[in-house]
Amino acid sequence: MLIFLWSLKKDTKIFFNYLRLKSYLEEILGASVDLVMKEAIKPKLKDTILGHVNYV
Repeated sequence: MLIFLWSLKKDTKIFFNYLRLKSYLEEILGASVDLVMKEAIKPKLKDTILGHVNYV
């Protein structure tokens, strides 16, 4: 499984954009993908997770 931190403009289509992005990434990468908004990371895990982020 691949985990991506993501950020989109706040609008009324956030859930739709989430589903489209998740589907697109899974299709091109051929792997299960989990999308996580940076603000949603639990404080206890934040430093560990952000320490492994590769920004693209």
